[in-house]
Amino acid sequence: MTAFGIKGVVVYFSPCEKRLGSFSEVYLSKNDTGIVNREQFTFSPKVIVGDFFVGVPKNGQLVNVKFTEDDVKTELKRLQDERSKKMGEEKEKREEKRKEIVKKEREDKQKQKKEEGVEEKEKEEGGEGKRRAAEDLSLEEIRPLPPFKRINGLEVGGDAFGHILMTVQFINNFKNTLEFDSVPSIEDLSRGCKGDASSSLLSILSSLLSRCLTHLPSTRRYSLHGKKLSDIPVTSTNRDELLRLFLSQADGDGPMLSSALSSSSFLCLSPDQKAAVMGTLVNELVCSSAVRSQLDGHLEEVTKLKGERWMKEGKMRALRNHQNRRGKRRNGEEEPEIDHSPPSPERLIKFTPGIGQCEVLSPEEEALNDDEIDAAMNELGVKSDDLSSSINALNSRVRVFPIGEDRYHRLYWALPSDLPTLIESIESGHKSNPSCDLSICDTDPSSIHSDVFIDPEVIGCLEDAIDRLIDGGGEGKRKKLGLRLMGNTEKRGWWTVTSKDVDQWKANLHQRGLRERVLHRAITRNDLIDDLPLGEISIGHIGKRMNGEDEELKRMKELNEKLIDLQYLLMEERIIDGEIDEDCEVSIESLKKKILSIQESIPSNRFQFNSTSEKEDEEGKEEEKGDILDEWRGMTELSSTSSQLGLSTQLLSSFISFSSSWLCSICLFPSSSSSFLLCSSCSISRIHPSCLSHPQPFQCLQCHPKIALIDEEDDQIIDVNDEDRKCGLPSKGGVKRRAEPNSFTVPPSMVNGLGRSILDEMQELEGCEFFVSPVDLDEVPSYSLLIDKPMDLGTISQKIDRSGYSDAEDLYADISLVFSNCKIFNEDDSEIGESGIRISRFFAKRWRQLKYNLSKRVKRMKMDS
Repeated sequence: MTAFGIKGVVVYFSPCEKRLGSFSEVYLSKNDTGIVNREQFTFSPKVIVGDFFVGVPKNGQLVNVKFTEDDVKTELKRLQDERSKKMGEEKEKREEKRKEIVKKEREDKQKQKKEEGVEEKEKEEGGEGKRRAAEDLSLEEIRPLPPFKRINGLEVGGDAFGHILMTVQFINNFKNTLEFDSVPSIEDLSRGCKGDASSSLLSILSSLLSRCLTHLPSTRRYSLHGKKLSDIPVTSTNRDELLRLFLSQADGDGPMLSSALSSSSFLCLSPDQKAAVMGTLVNELVCSSAVRSQLDGHLEEVTKLKGERWMKEGKMRALRNHQNRRGKRRNGEEEPEIDHSPPSPERLIKFTPGIGQCEVLSPEEEALNDDEIDAAMNELGVKSDDLSSSINALNSRVRVFPIGEDRYHRLYWALPSDLPTLIESIESGHKSNPSCDLSICDTDPSSIHSDVFIDPEVIGCLEDAIDRLIDGGGEGKRKKLGLRLMGNTEKRGWWTVTSKDVDQWKANLHQRGLRERVLHRAITRNDLIDDLPLGEISIGHIGKRMNGEDEELKRMKELNEKLIDLQYLLMEERIIDGEIDEDCEVSIESLKKKILSIQESIPSNRFQFNSTSEKEDEEGKEEEKGDILDEWRGMTELSSTSSQLGLSTQLLSSFISFSSSWLCSICLFPSSSSSFLLCSSCSISRIHPSCLSHPQPFQCLQCHPKIALIDEEDDQIIDVNDEDRKCGLPSKGGVKRRAEPNSFTVPPSMVNGLGRSILDEMQELEGCEFFVSPVDLDEVPSYSLLIDKPMDLGTISQKIDRSGYSDAEDLYADISLVFSNCKIFNEDDSEIGESGIRISRFFAKRWRQLKYNLSKRVKRMKMDS
């Protein structure tokens, strides 16, 4: 209260609800508003009761000074601020205390659940109060599994990657038995299935097919016009047709893949079909006698190692029992009465030599003290662990089982290699998993299918979006959409387990699920999860792709060259006569006509066959010869690919009886070249020097089935078998070659063709990929400091395509420059250095041979003109 009455605050509101404060009269005068109601006014009293005084020191005394109205407002504001600050601090303390209480309650609850889980597990293992396991996908309270890392850069389907993985593991396990030179990587084969030109896919395919034809039982091999498939070497010109013939007799998907190869080449197949072909060859090779013998040997070795481990463990048990009995005697405890009755037959086994003898201690072992017994048991334990490791390693080479399955039927694989732990989806795993029952998912909406590869994560996200649209955007607690049990992103592809996934993976496996409970026990028992290989896999970038049509045209040109060589040899043998058209159009139909015309021009008496007829008279042999030629003509007329025509030409040249010429023991083609390698034992079997790099080993046709190696230093065929075999070491005259004319100059029109021939052969060699492209100066900046004139085979190839060489010496200098630069910059014992030395040696020899062949061809052309 004051002399002026009650003090307060009056607020004015206009009819439009605008707050005007103390300017209501201005508003009324400007807007001619004559109606002012009580609703436009509010009154907020702030009563000030009495007067306020504060003590202020003045002249050494405390004087009470009266507060003015402004001083009161200032003091009230200060007190309110302090109160607000104090209330805020108290609120923060209460919130921190509440959080601590909640955290403690949560920890206590988790601890209690953990103890209950341990008790539940003990009861379950003891058979008391066992909880019934349920289907994993039907459980309601589940926690999500970690988002495992997909294989980076994988562009093939799940089935295709499974075939690739099986092929790599098979070659790794049986490389010594089947004589594989190297083991391919899954990254290399994956890129090869997508058409990467730098991949070793075709080389691996040829090696697998060659071993299928050689090692499989005779029931898998049938005769083709009097010749067994096992006697026909696998070359680049006939590989696809031999593969088609073999797959037609194989099990599983073999006939379907064979029909796909009947009208197209292997390179034109889809990535899934390429991988399926390799998988089929591997499945067939598993039945070979060589592989079965190795498996039997592994099983015998496992049995032997298990016996040795049992002996070690039995000796440990005997020492432990002896130590316990001696301790009881020292402590004065009563010992069990000794039965002096005659031993039973079961006790007599203990004293027989062998496994039972391990539990009998010798007098020296019984005299050991406690420390010595502990040391002996520790030593036996270490040996037992080593034996267990050896047993596991051998078992993994025989067969590998998955660690377990999760709720989505995904299989977890820990393979005996450098690969991390892999996860296989139901897309490819359910086919070989008899325990996979998907009947519970019958009500799930249908999945999206595509004929071409699409990233599984993209398809899964698209299916999630469709399901969300159908479900109206609703989300359940357990299932994201409530529409399907099987997760969309979890049913396709492959993953790897990384170190950051382990903890969540182990913690979120459901203990009541049929599959995840078993998986959890598997990874937690014996600390298996600590020994699992972890990491990621990256396929890498796909480089230059192989074009099936270009490769087909390349093989047709190669076949045309072989037919021209065959015609020249037939003319030299005076078997045929006439003119040879070297510039004809290269096509399937033209090559087919040329092959048939060559066969028709050869007299019937110049054909020879391995007779299978029981008739010994000439009439019966002539009838059989006619039947074989009719079958051959029918096969040739139906040919639609270069590989089919290549096999027909190869068979035709093997039918002809040459007097002075010869057939290569690897490709079965004759040649006009006088430079060859000769078997030193029989002096009959010979091979082209260009066939040295072929994956199939040399096999002497006369000393069959002798296998020899080629000495690249001396160009000699070296026998690697026992001394009592027919093929011995090469004699001094084992290599026959004619000198190259020094005066011959390659015509300018043939220089680029010569370069293309030798580059094509060099690119088939191992390690040539280091020289097909220029050196990247950003990655190797020091290269320009040592090399003044860089050169690579890719640049030479482009120049040949432009017909840029007119002098053979310029071509020879450029190719030689590639390997001289390699020798300057790289060490001789490095991978690139060794490849350069090997390929340059091959180039020097092959250059002389091809140049000599050209000299003979030019000479014949001059004589004919």
